[in-house]
Amino acid sequence: MELISLSVNLDSLFSNKNKERDEYIAFLKKVEKDLNNCSKFFLSANGKPNNFLYKDISKVDNEFRNSENYKEYISILNSSKSEIEEVLYTEDTSFYAKKLISSSLFKVKNYLEKKYPKQYEKRQRRKIKKIFLFFIILGIVFMSEYFNN
Repeated sequence: MELISLSVNLDSLFSNKNKERDEYIAFLKKVEKDLNNCSKFFLSANGKPNNFLYKDISKVDNEFRNSENYKEYISILNSSKSEIEEVLYTEDTSFYAKKLISSSLFKVKNYLEKKYPKQYEKRQRRKIKKIFLFFIILGIVFMSEYFNN
């Protein structure tokens, strides 16, 4: 179970099935995943394991009941989620709708980046290392194919 899920059934969002709808739903699922990753990051930045989310959500509230950071984070998260759901309610799939949804997501990400700069920077470095490693492996595979032919 994920902590954040948009309160809209993404698969039945539109009555007609077409490429635009499928791309939009893929975009929304990525947004949903990013919001969940933000919550996981918040927990890890506050010394809790990621699997803490999945045990019992009420335990998360109880664990952080005296934390101003948690109250602030949940307020921003809920505000962003409400903004996203308002856009979804209109069934608008335009560029403008995606921009509104993305800006709501980035409110949460920006809060975390400002509140926990050291942990956020460390997380970004890990992502860059993974991408760099991927390109090294890709280069090795390409070169071996090139020299074998």
